[in-house]
Amino acid sequence: TYAIAYDITNRKLAEQAAQETQERFSDFFMNAPIGFHIFGPDQVLIDVNEAELAMLGYERDEIVGKKKWTDLIVPEQKKQFEKQWHDITTTGHAKNIEYTLVHKDGYRIDVMLNASSRFDEQGHLINTRGSVLNITARKRAEQARNKLIKELEAKHKELESVLYAASHDLQSPLVNIQGFGHELAQSCDMVRSAVASEKKGENIDKAVDIAFNKDIHDSLDIILTR
Repeated sequence: TYAIAYDITNRKLAEQAAQETQERFSDFFMNAPIGFHIFGPDQVLIDVNEAELAMLGYERDEIVGKKKWTDLIVPEQKKQFEKQWHDITTTGHAKNIEYTLVHKDGYRIDVMLNASSRFDEQGHLINTRGSVLNITARKRAEQARNKLIKELEAKHKELESVLYAASHDLQSPLVNIQGFGHELAQSCDMVRSAVASEKKGENIDKAVDIAFNKDIHDSLDIILTR
């Protein structure tokens, strides 16, 4: 008998390393905290991880091999997806694209999609792989912030209008008060001058009569009634 022995240690080590890498990738894919999925060239879902299933509310056998991405997003985004499918299957990647998924129960989930494509040696598409990050809370916060900003801008404009009207309404009375305040000051000066005059009796009586019965009376009457 004759036998030939080959040292396959390196091959076995390479196979073991490849197996370990595959296991690590599979574990990461399935247990990652964000959604991961793989779609085939026909756009049908090949695989999906637990996070994305929980996000959508489906069981694995309900969508794997049955659903397309267009079955999972809102109808108004299907045209957007057609363009981006063309981009990802030609350029090989898509980054930070916002979509709105529809949960099995009907409510909407805002997500951020990043995806890449795999091609064979002839350039034919093998599959696309994507990650999905739930940004619903962030989108709701942005909407609430934008609503608050609009409300504050409206209140600011309303306050400006009120202040302008108040300023306009107060301008005329203030001018009157200022003008007739000068009149009162002049009347006081007239009485003060009469008191300081050598002819006090005659001057005081005349000054008081003019000041109190005419000038001061008329000025106060206008200030209080305007």
